[in-house]
Amino acid sequence: RTLEEHIELINKFQIEKVRIICNDLSFIKKCPSIKDIEVFPAYSAKEHFDYSVLYKMPNIKALSCQTVYGDVGQYHTTIDYSKIIGIEKVSINNHGHMGIEKVTSLKELWVSGNKKIRNLNGISCSSVLQELTFVQCGIQSLTGIENCKTIKSLALWNNYSLSDISEFLYKYILFLCAYSSIAFIIVSTLLPPSLYPNIGCFFILDHNLEIF
Repeated sequence: RTLEEHIELINKFQIEKVRIICNDLSFIKKCPSIKDIEVFPAYSAKEHFDYSVLYKMPNIKALSCQTVYGDVGQYHTTIDYSKIIGIEKVSINNHGHMGIEKVTSLKELWVSGNKKIRNLNGISCSSVLQELTFVQCGIQSLTGIENCKTIKSLALWNNYSLSDISEFLYKYILFLCAYSSIAFIIVSTLLPPSLYPNIGCFFILDHNLEIF
């Protein structure tokens, strides 16, 4: 199918979620029904892939945009989420992702492969943030989680630098779910649920972290 035929289909059926591999994203402004986009710059895309067309689409609620691309990852680009009004869910991989800490409407954040993150200080200013996920990042401690008052889910996967969860464990958590190659453990803290009613459970998948 041609690009115009794809645009026609999206508009005809009011499609809201799409996965796109392209050289140029400018056509997306012709598809106002789209709310959830996953974008992969094509191997043939030039350096500095342009995401700015998304800044003029307030209907966008969820984004996953690749910023490192090319057949051997030789090209890089950036995207500024603070310019996307009303964005609620963002998935971040590698570098080049800017302004996420300024997004007040953010509800879900997934971060993978960011070795520069050391803790949760300044991760978000959103007062409606509910879910945080970090995969293979450079997190060493959970300092800053106390500022995320609306969090309901915090997931940490293979963050091998993580060595201190005391900030979370002793003040805010209701249940700790720790997975290792040996056992699946659920630990209840001494804090009554009334102190932090929103948290359901906390997941850690890091074999190097000792819970006891």
